Amino acid sequence: MKKFTKMLVLQATVSLLVAPSMLALPEIVQAVTAESTQENQNQVGNVSLKKVEQAESGNLVWTVLIEKSASEANRQMTFTITEPTDVLSVYQPDKEQELKPDKNGVYQIGENNQQAQTMQLEIQTKQIPQQFDYTLKISPVISEGEEQVFLNQKKSYDFSFTATEETSSEEINTTEEKTPATESSTSESEETASETTKTTNSAESATSSSTTETAESTKETSSSETKHTAAPAIAARSGLARASLGTGSKTIPKGAIKLDGIFSTIVKSRGGNAGEIIVPHATPSDNNGMPYDEIQLSGKQVAIGVWSNDEYRLDFSKSFKGRNYVNFGQGKSDGFAFVMQNDSKKNQALTTANAESDGQNLGVYGGTRSTGKNIPADGPQQFAIKNSVAIEFDLYQNASLASYYKDGSYYDGKTGLTDATNLEVPHMAYSFPGNLSKGYFSANTNGTTWWGTGGNNHPLDLISHSYAAAINHHGFTKVDGVLSNSDDGGSWYEFQYSFDEPSKTFSYHLINPLNGSTTPTVSIPWDDLQSELKLSENGMKAYWGFTAANGAASGQTKFVFTQVPVDLGAAVNNDVTTNDTSIADKNDSAEYNDSLPSAEYGEEVTMKSNFAIDAQAEDVYDVTKWETYLDPNLYDLSKGIKNIKVNNKEVAGVTGSVSEEGIVTVNFNPSSNVGIGQDSTFEYTATLKSKGSITKTYFNSQISAKENGTDNIRSFQGEEVPYWVVPQPEHPTVLSWETPNVVTEKMDTKDRSEVADGYDLTFYWKDEDDGDLLKFTINRNNPDATNEFAQIVTTGSTEFNSHNWHIPADKIVPGMNEYTITMTRGDEVQTLKLTLNVTGKLSFETAPDILSWTGRKASESKGTLIRDSDNPMTLSVFDSREDTSTWSLYVQAELTDATAPFDFVFKKDGSSTAQTIMSDPVLVMRKGDVTPTDFMTTKTWNESEGVLLQSDNYMRVGDYSGKAVVKWNLYDTEVPE
Repeated sequence: MKKFTKMLVLQATVSLLVAPSMLALPEIVQAVTAESTQENQNQVGNVSLKKVEQAESGNLVWTVLIEKSASEANRQMTFTITEPTDVLSVYQPDKEQELKPDKNGVYQIGENNQQAQTMQLEIQTKQIPQQFDYTLKISPVISEGEEQVFLNQKKSYDFSFTATEETSSEEINTTEEKTPATESSTSESEETASETTKTTNSAESATSSSTTETAESTKETSSSETKHTAAPAIAARSGLARASLGTGSKTIPKGAIKLDGIFSTIVKSRGGNAGEIIVPHATPSDNNGMPYDEIQLSGKQVAIGVWSNDEYRLDFSKSFKGRNYVNFGQGKSDGFAFVMQNDSKKNQALTTANAESDGQNLGVYGGTRSTGKNIPADGPQQFAIKNSVAIEFDLYQNASLASYYKDGSYYDGKTGLTDATNLEVPHMAYSFPGNLSKGYFSANTNGTTWWGTGGNNHPLDLISHSYAAAINHHGFTKVDGVLSNSDDGGSWYEFQYSFDEPSKTFSYHLINPLNGSTTPTVSIPWDDLQSELKLSENGMKAYWGFTAANGAASGQTKFVFTQVPVDLGAAVNNDVTTNDTSIADKNDSAEYNDSLPSAEYGEEVTMKSNFAIDAQAEDVYDVTKWETYLDPNLYDLSKGIKNIKVNNKEVAGVTGSVSEEGIVTVNFNPSSNVGIGQDSTFEYTATLKSKGSITKTYFNSQISAKENGTDNIRSFQGEEVPYWVVPQPEHPTVLSWETPNVVTEKMDTKDRSEVADGYDLTFYWKDEDDGDLLKFTINRNNPDATNEFAQIVTTGSTEFNSHNWHIPADKIVPGMNEYTITMTRGDEVQTLKLTLNVTGKLSFETAPDILSWTGRKASESKGTLIRDSDNPMTLSVFDSREDTSTWSLYVQAELTDATAPFDFVFKKDGSSTAQTIMSDPVLVMRKGDVTPTDFMTTKTWNESEGVLLQSDNYMRVGDYSGKAVVKWNLYDTEVPE
């Protein structure tokens, strides 16, 4: 065995010299136990469904209450929504904010505290056409310090909802299509209308009652309510194809424009009141807050025409395209038509039919019980708009036999006067109202060629002199799923039409702006277009606009323009750039891919509108105002806008502001002059929020300008520009033990005494992303014991940040301790490794420097002599090795001068027998004799104990210093060799 020795040398008095030695330790491994400090209780909170409503957009809004009970430990609430996957928004009303999930779909709510809280959420999900049963699955988790627990031990809460007639447009369609319509027409009596209403209401009541019973019998299922929610309505665009269009948008989708000077109107009333036709909306709550004009048809026995003025006729010598949002209205509306025409009445053309049933002509066809006996003079076309092509949106079926007997209403019938072959509504079709042969056909049963729309009010006339005309519906398209009969509750749909001049193709279709579904595209042959519109005789131009009519029943239809198909004399072209590069998605892609240009969250985005005046314009324009829109969900509106420029220069008097709704208004004072054949570009810069999901948004603008020298202000709209906003590329999180160099593995050696109170470590991290959640855990490998010790939200700093952590002493053992610090950020994982080598040592720390016997008289120099009164003997041994280690301390003396008249003995205490230490070493102290303090074992002997001088005879007076030495031998075993 190894010996570890310190020697004390006795000279005149006894001197002690110290020479400590180290002990080699075996490898030691000990488990670190992760102890949870969390309370042990079952009741930690609850989740409940308060109600389900339908938003303005038609989507479903689930109002959910999440409760967090009080706790002795701080609690943080998070949750995920696993069903449905198409969650549109999560809104917290009490804080008036929309919640955004992290990249893993986790939402964080509530305060991290010990207080009970109840949080209300409004979760908006997409309503699917022809789907009635919906499930919301929410999985809440409470974080209690280092642990996570489920509310009431439930991993998820499932809530179901069954749509009824009141909440599902698809079910409304089904119910109302079963309501008998045979006895009703545009001229039906108030009594008939009332009976029909009662029938429908009865069906609605039955369905609602049935749904309520189902809800009551289903656990955690909410009954249906139909009040509109306060949560933000969402009008989502997507490329999802549907078999039918489904219910449209309840609000006007963005893009509606003002109609300054473009159109003229004509109204014909047969006893009703059409009211205001072009209704301006100066500060709307929809349309992204941009001003627009809305064309309305209301009342009964009225017809209207809205026509382009002379200078804004369609020009078929070049390509064009147009876009409108149409609203099928509320009440008993007959419908409306998009019409192109070259009638001699120009922008005052309108049907001249006058009967109360003439809502069927939609303001463009003929009617008024024409006899048809003198074809073609007395045919229905005589009352129609001449030289016209109409695309009808027909909402009411004019084809019942009862209506025919009364007033000859049969425009949606087929040959044979049989209801079984009537055209269904709602539908779209094109026709030629002013052309008898192309626009109408005989519906007679007796083989005559008499055409008309009137009978003699007697059933026998049907047999002898049957004559009736029906509309020749070209390109008939059943718009199934859009609305039921003539009432869709006021939804908006997008009507697109275009003319491609090289191929001479005019085509159109209808789009649902909520889900992107579309009707088949229909084309009108060029030969029909040019011949019916007499284009060659009118310079290849034609008037265009809308007509509408209502019969005896009152209703309302509406439409707005988003893109006019004509040159307005000035054009606004929009663009969106980052770093001087356009990010416009020219194809308006339905889904994002990496090849598309985009802006990244946190970037600055520049909006640009170029205002150009045609060379053929009559005068210059002075721009007074420029209005645009920024989505508050994407842009940090608190930062406002900056770098407002005109033609790349900052101009005095140009000021800009941003409303809470995201409306940007740039005022020009003085106005900005744009000359004939010239253009100006206006721009400003806005800052995107730091984080968000992949989102497609749109930039649209409106420029207000007045002709030079006049006070007539006109509005010019630019076509909206789609662009994408995407998260910044994830910067990897960097972990290091040092800075500026990156060091991910570290070894440290500490004596066991140095980690008696634990081990303090400092590491460094850097993450250039803003708002990411970094979760840190520490793990000791053998055995595994993981502890989450930090959650850090990044700020986007490019500098290293430090974090300190204390490893408790009970998580450290002698020998090698291997720790792994793991950082997770979503799917990203980064690690730091620490190897902590805990060593131990055995050392002889303290021994007396001098053993002294001085000032003695000769008569006091015989026998066992105690040391001087101020000369106690203290010995200290330090041992930080494993607790199982042993040691022993021995003493031995020897004379350096053989003539010295004394020797030495050792007494353990005052009552023990003295032992000579002159021949063999004597045990002084071993491990366990005294309880150590901080690994130090210390024992003190007073002057009458320990090493004592022994003389058999009286000694002569003299100096005996340096005549002897005392040696202290420290062994690393209990029994030395």
